[in-house]
Amino acid sequence: MPRGIQLLLVSFLSLLTMNRAKSLLISESAFFSAATASVTDQERHHSSSRRGGLARRYSSFDLSSTSSDNDSIIAVAKNFLSTTCPELLTILENHYDEVSAHDRLVKIGRNVNATLRYGQEAIERKDRGESSLMGIWSQEEEEEFIGNELERKMKTDGSLQRLVEECKDLAKLLTSPVKVPTVRYGRTGIQMPIVSLGCMRFQQSWNRGGKPINSPDQLEKECQDNLVNILRHSISCGVNHIETAQMYGCSQMQIGLALKTLFDEGVCRREDLIIQTKGGISSSTSKSDFKSSIIQQIKLLGLDYIDLFSVHGLNTIDHYDWLFNHGEKGSLIDALRELKKEGKIRWIGFSTHAPAHVIEKAIESDAFDYLNLHYHFEGSYTASGDGDENAEGNLGNIRLAHEHDMGVFIISPYDKGGRLYTPSHLSRELMLPEMEPMEYGELLTNCLIFQLMIDF
Repeated sequence: MPRGIQLLLVSFLSLLTMNRAKSLLISESAFFSAATASVTDQERHHSSSRRGGLARRYSSFDLSSTSSDNDSIIAVAKNFLSTTCPELLTILENHYDEVSAHDRLVKIGRNVNATLRYGQEAIERKDRGESSLMGIWSQEEEEEFIGNELERKMKTDGSLQRLVEECKDLAKLLTSPVKVPTVRYGRTGIQMPIVSLGCMRFQQSWNRGGKPINSPDQLEKECQDNLVNILRHSISCGVNHIETAQMYGCSQMQIGLALKTLFDEGVCRREDLIIQTKGGISSSTSKSDFKSSIIQQIKLLGLDYIDLFSVHGLNTIDHYDWLFNHGEKGSLIDALRELKKEGKIRWIGFSTHAPAHVIEKAIESDAFDYLNLHYHFEGSYTASGDGDENAEGNLGNIRLAHEHDMGVFIISPYDKGGRLYTPSHLSRELMLPEMEPMEYGELLTNCLIFQLMIDF
């Protein structure tokens, strides 16, 4: 959209907002005072050890996304909800899971805290004759949009109004779960929910130090109950794709126990779920070792078969060679083919953080039915780089996967894709109140993928 039209729309929206009978920013001006008071003592205590102290940490351009005092931030959230969305406050205060309710209140309080601090500090910065230091605004634009008090109030008010709508939506979701839509997952034919339950941190222990957790009697009841409740809620919303891995500590064992609980309760049946796990390979892995390892993973999950098995981290040409040409150790891909023939695995895939040319080679082998990879509008992350002089990216691989009718699973879109769940204040400044950064990232990524589908 041309810049001139953007400015015209912003001005028009501002005029509409001015006609509201009551502005949230004005009617709830106590929010800023409460947010400021919530950290004053902590900041005084710590300011000597941090450059700039309170002013620097909570300036409009270097705000911390967290508060040093969660109890005070929760008080801000409750204050906000009591006048803007009392139905959500009631739900959270009576929620069966106190930890979950606490976390939601903290996030709401931080949102209010950051929004109001940003707006107030932007105005005060202008009064002090200081630049925003954002580096993206001309002097005229900064004067009009960053430091203009009326414009700032309207933007802050719009951001808070958006938060109110999100809180109302959350209240509905917590009382009447919705069903997540599904899409065809390539040649597997699976109807995959567009939101998945990834279980990388879905465990009591990573088993990477100390005493490993290898049996159910070592599990803490609170941890396992929480895991069961998450699964129960996820399935009720139609999020039936559950993904774990051998490398995720005791995740497989805990998920297996949780699934048995849900099956026994009649919450779901095995055929209602899409279970995916992953296993890694190395230079010392033989075909028989790989096959035995996968069978053990299936047993840990308490299942007769898994829907999707991924080679975990096909990241280098060596990984590719171990799969397809591992000498006297046997090609590891044959272990997967045998397990598929035996009915232990239904579909074979791989996950990857590899440079694009390695992923391309794996796709072109046509040995895989699906893949997990990084493809983000923001963040464009891969663990092995790809930010080098070749500037490789996965656009071509998304196209190639479509040509091979592979299922495509985007890894960690809101974390590795720019950490949009804790967006920078620059992102919030550019995107709010029209949309949250998470919505923006999702919209743009989906538009790119939709264009690819049109191309085919």
